[in-house]
Amino acid sequence: MGLDKKVGSKKLSFAPAAMNGIDISQHPSRSRMAERMTGAMQVVRESQGKTPVIAGKVVRDWNTFRKIKETDPEVAGMLLMDALQTFMAAPNKVAKELNKRGIKELTTKSDFPAEVLDTIEKYHIGLQDIEMGYEDIFDVRDFTGTKRNGFKLRDVTSGLTYRKVPVGDTLDVYGMSGTEVEITFDRYGGALGWDKTWFDDEEYWTIDDTAQEFRSKWYKDVCETYYALIEAVATQDLAWQAAPDAIAAGTAGYQVQRDVATMNLAAFNILNDLKTAGMGVSPNETFLILAPTALKLRIDRALSSTYALQNTGMGLTEVAYNLKPIYSQLLSSTAFYWVILPKRKLKGGNRMNLTVLTDTDILSYTEVTAAWGRYGAGIGENDQLQKCFTV
Repeated sequence: MGLDKKVGSKKLSFAPAAMNGIDISQHPSRSRMAERMTGAMQVVRESQGKTPVIAGKVVRDWNTFRKIKETDPEVAGMLLMDALQTFMAAPNKVAKELNKRGIKELTTKSDFPAEVLDTIEKYHIGLQDIEMGYEDIFDVRDFTGTKRNGFKLRDVTSGLTYRKVPVGDTLDVYGMSGTEVEITFDRYGGALGWDKTWFDDEEYWTIDDTAQEFRSKWYKDVCETYYALIEAVATQDLAWQAAPDAIAAGTAGYQVQRDVATMNLAAFNILNDLKTAGMGVSPNETFLILAPTALKLRIDRALSSTYALQNTGMGLTEVAYNLKPIYSQLLSSTAFYWVILPKRKLKGGNRMNLTVLTDTDILSYTEVTAAWGRYGAGIGENDQLQKCFTV
């Protein structure tokens, strides 16, 4: 990525083609800071084509950073932290773009559209960095522009029914009843000490690798937090169902038939349990299967299993409902998976995006970087989930 700095409504990108004609007069610290930024820009212009590029992950060219640091260490530090902020936020940006395109499964580079792949390679994003399947499962709202410290998750019933109303009669008015739970936005954070000798000795690759590990840990923890809510749901267990054709164990198709029967019953149970919940569910719903990666081959086989229509040569899928898999390596067990009716009363909220703050610890000669975020989630209806066992 580039060593970027927001300046008013514009961005300084420390790349050779983006150095001229930048208006820095809108910077909040207009006068002195504008002069210092101008000095940093001059350093960049003078170094273009004269020094080798030291490509990095957080900073596009560490050589340029070094020269700015020699001229104005404070400006260099500010630009570095802004670059780190962009670097940390990149996986979320890419994940949202992939989600808009309907891309759910990512295993190799060939799975990505070319324009998205460019961004992934630019920011050195790993597949685990962009695992955000929980956003398909939970209805995650954006509260970053509000002053809220949480949101209410309501378990509301109305008793509403529709009936034929004779001429001159009036409609019955039904009251609302139920409970509500406040889901607070908890604060999550972590801190990392950057030994200042790494910068003194220009160990830029160490800095890059440490930043990437720091970033990966954050996105992994967010995903695990949401999945832990699902795994904490009790009383929704569904045993591995018998093969409908009474196939004996060890016979071809035995495992697949039992898996298909389990998936079908899970989807039916959800629909049946929610038929009076006021959610308007129907057999045409799209259900999600949240499963550990270790079960991917097995679940894919079940979802693609077909049976032949007699005397037609045609085949129909044995799975009776719309089921789409989400695979993850962040689930705690490989002995079961979840069939889920997404969104509805599975709610989440993001109050503060991942934000990087820095300070210098003079006693340990380190640059301390702290990353903070605030979010919360809750499950308001357990009947939207079925925990399906595989043995």
